[in-house]
Amino acid sequence: MPAYEERRRVLLAEIDSLSHLVMPLHKIVERLTPMLRNAIGFTASCWHSVDLATGLITSTMASGLDPHGLALILRLELWADDGTRFDAIRRSGRAATSLVSSTGGRPERSVRYREALSPYGFADELRINFDLQGTTWGSASFIREAGAPAYTGEDLRLAERIARPLAVLLRTQLLWAALLAMKQAARSEPAVAILAGDNRVVFANQRAQAMIADTTDDVRLPSGLPSAFEMMAEKARRAFVDGPSGELPPVSLCMPSGQWLTLHTSTMGGGPGGYVALVVVPATATEIMSTALLAFALSPRERAVVVQVVRGLSTRDIASSLAITPATVQDYLKSVFDKTGVRSRRELVALLTPHQSAAA
Repeated sequence: MPAYEERRRVLLAEIDSLSHLVMPLHKIVERLTPMLRNAIGFTASCWHSVDLATGLITSTMASGLDPHGLALILRLELWADDGTRFDAIRRSGRAATSLVSSTGGRPERSVRYREALSPYGFADELRINFDLQGTTWGSASFIREAGAPAYTGEDLRLAERIARPLAVLLRTQLLWAALLAMKQAARSEPAVAILAGDNRVVFANQRAQAMIADTTDDVRLPSGLPSAFEMMAEKARRAFVDGPSGELPPVSLCMPSGQWLTLHTSTMGGGPGGYVALVVVPATATEIMSTALLAFALSPRERAVVVQVVRGLSTRDIASSLAITPATVQDYLKSVFDKTGVRSRRELVALLTPHQSAAA
């Protein structure tokens, strides 16, 4: 394999070559996977999109993985006390780690290795979070088969180096998807599904059946569900155990069609094997706009000001609504203009309303 500097240079140039393209997430992943395979080397891969507010996995694009093994990997992300879970990697302050390095050369200490990797012929795994300015834009894992060498320190350095450029790339794609979805946002009947403890669908209305069929996952889980639905159900069960309430904040999901959905869930019995009800509705333009504002890395206060601007409020009214001074409102707006690349309120509203195309 080429030396680190050559791998880094080539891979960063390849990532940069995608930055001007606008395409669905699964198409971006199709381009990125062979690039990273050449640079890092792996047998199987698994890319995840996430809900920006909660970090919950909302779609999975995998290659070289058995569906049953993939289902285990997803479930263990919520239930296992494992130091290489994506949230554990994030808490450690790192962008990436490998299974072998994080276990001190003893991968058998990892429950994910014992239950979801080794039984399917895999050994070391490299995991990366794509974080930017406090927001998680996705994650990925790259798995080597048993007998292949473990990931090296240089491999980990390369993973850390590409985490931020990939986060920028994913953020850009999600932004354009959100802006386009705002233009097309529409209401329709909710999708309702009830899942058994093994995530088997025991009831689904016609709308839910259609949504389940329109999945972003290229590897169908044994339950037949998109990973977003299965992860939400497992998260609700975990919330009941930790709570117990079974109540979760809704999560957002962009479907292959470009439609943006909001998922709500609650338990119907509690515990790891409890029934779960899922209700899925098309996201409103306001909900989608919140995603777009996250993509611009606006602070909570800046987002609050922008929402009021889009509603047509004056500076004085915004100041009164948010209990701040008009001068502070202007300071927030100046920062918003800098981050979004616009020069006026009129341009900002044009960018963030359904009447504007994604190319605006």
